[in-house]
Amino acid sequence: MLIIVVAQARVPGADPPRLARLPGWTCGVLAVQAVVLLGMGVALFAAPGPAARAWPWQLTPLTAQATGAWLISLGVAAGHALAERDARRLRPAAAGAVVLAVLQSVALARYPHRFGWQSPSGIVYLIFLAMFLLTGAAGLAKGLIRPAATKE
Repeated sequence: MLIIVVAQARVPGADPPRLARLPGWTCGVLAVQAVVLLGMGVALFAAPGPAARAWPWQLTPLTAQATGAWLISLGVAAGHALAERDARRLRPAAAGAVVLAVLQSVALARYPHRFGWQSPSGIVYLIFLAMFLLTGAAGLAKGLIRPAATKE
């Protein structure tokens, strides 16, 4: 990814203007997502044994590290969305957030006995699923609206 970023930065031209600014509350939620997801992801990846105890279902050290890597990627995506702040540029990520929330909900419905519903980590997990659904839906709704043509 670092090589791609460097190569992209060297391409001549300018980014298109931001036409569909994200609402302030969305940026706040994205900032919380980025910090928490990166923090938990690094903890699960670097110290899978102790950090896995804070997860709402049982993880082996290997699955804790895999989950940590996944959370790090989601945290980076939330940080990128926060840096972009344009719903039109973030439509694929917004759609991904909605799909993630829906599929995770399906998994919870399929395996409810494996999830710590009453645990603090279970409650935080459910809040994050709702946040993914909310920010994804808001991003899609704002990103699909065509901006009004400007008169010159």
